[in-house]
Amino acid sequence: MPKLTKSAIDIFDEYSAAINKCQRELASQSWFDNGWCINKSFHSRGFTFQLYKANWYNNLSHGVHIEFWIEEKEVREKQLPIVLHFEADTPNRKDLGVAFKERFLKYEHLFGDYRINHSAICDKLQTNVPLTKTGLSKVVVREFSKMQVLDSIIDELV
Repeated sequence: MPKLTKSAIDIFDEYSAAINKCQRELASQSWFDNGWCINKSFHSRGFTFQLYKANWYNNLSHGVHIEFWIEEKEVREKQLPIVLHFEADTPNRKDLGVAFKERFLKYEHLFGDYRINHSAICDKLQTNVPLTKTGLSKVVVREFSKMQVLDSIIDELV
């Protein structure tokens, strides 16, 4: 079993309350009752936080999900990645990515501040936002609320 690093313990101490606030505030959004789930975990390097739907093959955290993580690099650089992932446990992942690319075109204008990567199998959309403990829930709610509009595309494809 991996051993917790000192930086992971510091991240836990520093960000636990903010991570819990993210969960509460996302769960209170009007769109959240439309079948959304949250998986937050703490591991040997820091936190991982995922938003997904039950039919997105994410029961082992390796399907389709919207995610951010906080590890030593993110704290040091004060940048938080917000990513739409199609991970390894997603059935027909490559074909899903191709179909997603076609259907995403009508939403692409909403994601001008995101890196759109249609050639990668895993990372489909990514942006980095400032990481602050006090502003974490605000940026997470804003960015996850923006990305949740893609649920209809993904629901149709999976």
